[in-house]
Amino acid sequence: MSNNIEKIYYDLPHEWQDKCKDEDGNLIDGMDDGYSEILDVIGDYIVHLEDTRPNDAKYEELLMAVARKFPNESRHETALRYITEAESRDCGTASDPPKQSEGSE
Repeated sequence: MSNNIEKIYYDLPHEWQDKCKDEDGNLIDGMDDGYSEILDVIGDYIVHLEDTRPNDAKYEELLMAVARKFPNESRHETALRYITEAESRDCGTASDPPKQSEGSE
């Protein structure tokens, strides 16, 4: 097997590696059929990844809602910071008692 195909093969999850083996459990080999079958499995895996990835449009919309990102942070990190801070401010943590305004005791 060529080095490039071998590298890609070993990066595949085990259940996808198994699709590159014959009925005896040996890796399909051979210049013509073996490579084309392994490349077909790799192609199918790429399609699988594309079909199962998160909706990029919705993620992009969320990131673009960050008007100003913090210095040295990505938009993703700033969005996560905003959400985390808002959640902890609005909900507190399980160990924190609810906040009461002055004079409400």
